[in-house]
Amino acid sequence: MRKRLLIMELLPSSLPYKLLYFLKDYFDITLISLTSKEKYSEERYKKLGIKVHSFNFQGERYWKDKKFFSFFKETINFIFKFLKIKRKKFDFVLGVTAPNYVGYFLFKMFKKSKKIYFPYDIKFFMLGKQKRSKIDVISEKYCFKNADFIIAKGEKNQLNLITKNEVERIKGKSIRFLPYCFDEWIVPIKKKKDKLKGIHLVYIGSFDNYSPTFKIQYPELYKIFSKQGISVHLYPTTPVNENLKNLVQIHKPLPNLDLNNELGKYHYGINITFHKEKLLDKRWIKTCVSNTIFSYLEAGIPVIVNEEIEFMASIIKKYSCGVVISEKDLPNLKKILEKQNYSKLLKGVEKARKDLNMGKEIKRIVNELNINHYDNN
Repeated sequence: MRKRLLIMELLPSSLPYKLLYFLKDYFDITLISLTSKEKYSEERYKKLGIKVHSFNFQGERYWKDKKFFSFFKETINFIFKFLKIKRKKFDFVLGVTAPNYVGYFLFKMFKKSKKIYFPYDIKFFMLGKQKRSKIDVISEKYCFKNADFIIAKGEKNQLNLITKNEVERIKGKSIRFLPYCFDEWIVPIKKKKDKLKGIHLVYIGSFDNYSPTFKIQYPELYKIFSKQGISVHLYPTTPVNENLKNLVQIHKPLPNLDLNNELGKYHYGINITFHKEKLLDKRWIKTCVSNTIFSYLEAGIPVIVNEEIEFMASIIKKYSCGVVISEKDLPNLKKILEKQNYSKLLKGVEKARKDLNMGKEIKRIVNELNINHYDNN
């Protein structure tokens, strides 16, 4: 009999889907989403045989729009359904965060289950020098202290950088799990002659119109590119200010496979952020990794990152699957890209997505969870 796994998350993302795609062969999975069915693409999980319960919380603006009755109604709906789910009991529960109160709530409710904590980003690092809510700090500490397993998304030694002042003791077993490349979303690599004319860069994912930690804000960055005749395309998952439309081409979000097929016509995927060191914890830029660079690899395009983001830059350098730049390179980016051996970069992309293939990692992850060791509740 397969072990029972309950997963709970607030924000939909591609990485948990990739993980559950494989874990469905080992677990009987139930998923609780705090985002509505329409935004969550519930059907794709049901096709995997995963039981899904979606609730209308994320992005509903209940308090801002004073929709108090709707909030109360959805909260009651959540409580009744959750209590029904809780009666089934689960061998493992998996909290995907942020926000960290998702993991806190799940672990509190299922104290007898083995707890898997998946901190998408370690907020001690990401927000170390910025003001944080007390509930998020308390929740993050609780999750790290009480998890039996911690899925580490970034550089292999990142959990060792958490100080005792932040978390007195971490007992959970660390399981390394990069975003990796997903066979179902890998598309054929297009040669340079089959791409758009000129130089076209593309960015996908959440978009910060303004961030106090950024040394160079995105509009300023895209102005630098535009002056050089470099075209930039955005496929944002969050709203973008209208004033950017003169600098970039904004496209509608697409399902992952459709998106990757679309991305193949561009020359480079970009993940470029220059930060103010005084506002950012150095542990963050040393260890973090973005899902987007693996999406670019799946789409068959080289990646541009800045050397400040050490771990991501090391991946690009190792496989020669893109270009690593510094701030001083920005005014000359077009010349730098024109000098690249693009065919060689495409070969690096091919090697990277073979070596960093998720299918190769799942058995290791399942073995590290040691699922057969635990009795059913």
